[in-house]
Amino acid sequence: MRAVLLGQGPLRDAVAADLRALEAEIVAEGSVAELLVTITSPVAPDTLCAPDTLVWSEAACWLGRIAVSAASFHARAPDPVRDESGECLASAQILHVIDEAPGLAASRHASQAVAAAGLIAMTRMAALQMAPKLRVNAIVPARPSAGMRDEIRPEALDVQFDPIPGRLIETLRFAISTSALTGEILSVPLDLRD
Repeated sequence: MRAVLLGQGPLRDAVAADLRALEAEIVAEGSVAELLVTITSPVAPDTLCAPDTLVWSEAACWLGRIAVSAASFHARAPDPVRDESGECLASAQILHVIDEAPGLAASRHASQAVAAAGLIAMTRMAALQMAPKLRVNAIVPARPSAGMRDEIRPEALDVQFDPIPGRLIETLRFAISTSALTGEILSVPLDLRD
């Protein structure tokens, strides 16, 4: 398996480590030959009340870079293969890891919340437009339930993606190895309590 990771920060490091741990398993089952993983994390704190043009430009540019990278990846991806039943299977996948729970904007990362919503839309569009050569999915932190939100310190929502130990690798394994999965937004439970 050949994997390309785009992004930076601690979440990228966690995803890279989990992919290394899964590599032998993924190669053995032959579920995907090529993988493009994008990691989207907040650049800097910003709000709609005091928008920082540079931060917003960076968020918009990041979406553009992901779109261009996805198109390039699609152009050079191997053709799909057929399984024993004749079903067409993609041999390449794009997986977006987004450090923002959909519909739960952190108070200090407005541009990131908007970029995350755009990337979720892009995931679903790419799954339709790039099939059958590619599967395209996203992994996001789970949106806490209303009851759980009442127990969470507000500043806890402004921290980086902090999944419950072991859950990110389980979700990566599922997304990569499930051949019929495309256009899906997978949620990973977070550890938000002290």
